[in-house]
Amino acid sequence: MKDARNVELRCIHVLAVFRFFGGIFLIVGLIIGLFGNLLKVDVMSTSIARAFPFISKLGPGIFAGVLFGVLYGLTAAVVSSIFALLYNFFAALLGGLKFDVKD
Repeated sequence: MKDARNVELRCIHVLAVFRFFGGIFLIVGLIIGLFGNLLKVDVMSTSIARAFPFISKLGPGIFAGVLFGVLYGLTAAVVSSIFALLYNFFAALLGGLKFDVKD
C-alpha cells in the first residue's frame, strides 16, 4: 500500500458512542419488545423481573414492550460508554489502535 498513511486512534468520543449504541439497541429492543408482545412471547427473563419488580407487575402489553426497548437501549449505551472510557484510559497509557488508511 503505497498511498496509505498510518493513523492512530487515541480517543473515542464517549457521547457519540452512547448515542450510536443506545440508538441501535433501542430500535432492536423496541422490535423485540413489541413483536414479543404481539406474538405473546415472554421477553422478560426472571432475572430482569427480579431486578426491576415493577416491570413484572405491568404484564404483557405495548407499554411493557416499549419499556423493555428503552431499558435495553439504555443498558447497551451505558455499557458501551464504559468500554469507550476504558479504551480512552488505556490508549493514553499504552497507545491507541493503529490503522493504515488509504486516501
